[in-house]
Amino acid sequence: MKKDVLETNAFRLDQGASHPLYLFSLRASELSQITTVFRAGRDDQGDLEGYQRTESDRYISDIAEYLGTERAVLPNSIVLSLSSEAQFRSHDHSGLRERGIGQLEIPVSEDPDNRIVDGQQRMLALAQNAQENFPVPVTAIISDDVPLERELFFRVNRGRSVSSSLVNELLPVINPPLPEKLQDRKIPSILCERLNRDPSSPLYGMIRRASTPKSKRAEAVIKDSSLMGVIQESLSSPSGCLFAYHNIATGEVDIDGAAEVLTVFWGSVREVFDKAWGLPAKRSRLMHSAGIQVMGQMMDLIMPSVSPTAPDAKEQVVCELERFAPACRWTSGSWERLGGLAWNDLKGTKQHVTALSKHLADIYYENLPS
Repeated sequence: MKKDVLETNAFRLDQGASHPLYLFSLRASELSQITTVFRAGRDDQGDLEGYQRTESDRYISDIAEYLGTERAVLPNSIVLSLSSEAQFRSHDHSGLRERGIGQLEIPVSEDPDNRIVDGQQRMLALAQNAQENFPVPVTAIISDDVPLERELFFRVNRGRSVSSSLVNELLPVINPPLPEKLQDRKIPSILCERLNRDPSSPLYGMIRRASTPKSKRAEAVIKDSSLMGVIQESLSSPSGCLFAYHNIATGEVDIDGAAEVLTVFWGSVREVFDKAWGLPAKRSRLMHSAGIQVMGQMMDLIMPSVSPTAPDAKEQVVCELERFAPACRWTSGSWERLGGLAWNDLKGTKQHVTALSKHLADIYYENLPS
């Protein structure tokens, strides 16, 4: 495919990293010629590719409306990752090693390899408002390293209105250092991903992630944040059934062992509560964040006494679940010991989750053999 070249004056800024920054400006029409948006999604093997969120129509319309005014100013740079075919030719002979002026040559094609790391909403707003000649500030690196681009996107947008689901899904592929709160969510996200992609998992295809396509969302009835919270709590609490798989000294987690525990437990839940399993949260509070959290508490109560590798592990867990199963009201009725709370009034609040967990634990202990 024939490629043209877009030339622009640029300022190179070395920040001590392996990828210098290039600062320049382009018209909105030129930007649209050389860039593409790399959205978060899955390839044919199910591996994560891309990193960009779904655009917000309302946000784009607000920006487009503002850009139509005479006072419009767009001070924030669009951040790009240019393909390695881009070339910078220095014009600066001052000897300054950390910065220089020159000319940047950027390939142009029908299928551009230059990706928007930050600023896709602004780009779409410019296109919507037909602001083809609007000068736009640009910051760019030259790289074919998608993991680096993904990390830049993550760190630039972490404090902004990026969905927690997208952050959750990107965590396993972001290199440390990470803030402690995000680092704590990394292993739960890895386990969610494993359970969601393993055909032998009871949660296969049921966990909704940012990359879940619209065609699969009806089946993905469990929010990843709900299950991740359960896993994180179990890994970090000494009373959690996954705590034994977490080496506190090194921070390492036995992923295989933890996944086996989760598979056995949730496979048993699927069997015992088959009529409530796999339904949308509006039809089944078992699949709601409230039900996931409550059953997470019951998992920590039941699983420490069960070896997940035992041949009859699932039968053992089913037997334990059946001790309180008759009292559950996941799809109809009322929770008698919770003041007659209707099944669909159960919420994922701390108050409801704590009360219901205690209620089911009490029934569980009442039905233990003496």
